[in-house]
Amino acid sequence: QSEGADAANVRMHLIRWLNLSHALAVGDLYEKKSNEFSSLGKLSGCGLASDREADFLRQQPEPQRYLAPLVWLMDSLVQLRESSSLCEVNNVAIDSFEQIVSNFRSALA
Repeated sequence: QSEGADAANVRMHLIRWLNLSHALAVGDLYEKKSNEFSSLGKLSGCGLASDREADFLRQQPEPQRYLAPLVWLMDSLVQLRESSSLCEVNNVAIDSFEQIVSNFRSALA
């Protein structure tokens, strides 16, 4: 597999975690009621969460579930910034993801 494909795969995981976090926040924080995004089974079924991630999220308090994917994303960004050998995700992409997460968290405050 080429390094470009590895970088694309990493970016897709980062985007998936960001979307998963947003999906979890929509019902729990914005609408303050259960909705289509409340079912971890549905989120897993449509590819937003792996089975392992969904199992972990089920163990978390509902109002805080959206934070876990953000932590996974930020941890990955730290690893990417520290190790250029992981794949070719450049600092511009890392900075963009960090800004998106910051904006998302600020919007929830």
